[in-house]
Amino acid sequence: MSVTALIPAFVGIPLLVCAAVARTETRRRPAIIAALAIALLGALGSSMNAIRIGEAIAGTAQRPAAVWVSAVMFVLLVGYLVVGGRALLGSRARHPDGN
Repeated sequence: MSVTALIPAFVGIPLLVCAAVARTETRRRPAIIAALAIALLGALGSSMNAIRIGEAIAGTAQRPAAVWVSAVMFVLLVGYLVVGGRALLGSRARHPDGN
């Protein structure tokens, strides 16, 4: 098995750790910020293959499975960034002092 096949796990495991840390009220905001930073890096990294989705659909991609996994990962992480960013900004509006 190739190490590159584990790239989604390299993003998912730190996100799970951030989720576990965020269960504590005092650590929630820093954990969400860390999770969003990880998601942003993962989305940027997966975008390189995700833009080749047209080739995978046409059947001309060299590694169609990698393109599909990258595209799904990209969509999920961008969705996570949108929802997480809105939640973070919403909590900031409710608590202007940052706590």
